[in-house]
Amino acid sequence: MTQPIRGSDVFIGEDVLRMMRSIAATHETTRRMMQETPTSEAYSAGFIDGLRTMAESMGLHFQPGRGNVSIGVRWEG
Repeated sequence: MTQPIRGSDVFIGEDVLRMMRSIAATHETTRRMMQETPTSEAYSAGFIDGLRTMAESMGLHFQPGRGNVSIGVRWEG
């Protein structure tokens, strides 16, 4: 009997990167609508660093704005 497909086998690296870019673009759009404060800037930097850390743990190179045109926002950070 063949082993069932595990969930981790379904997604490949590029799919994960696309999801992360979408999350980063949505975060960036929301951030631009809010008042900039030292706290919000620190949160934003930490949020993106968290995405980078997750990608690195999966052996992926994450660049938030690279190739992301899903909602028309270009990452400038």
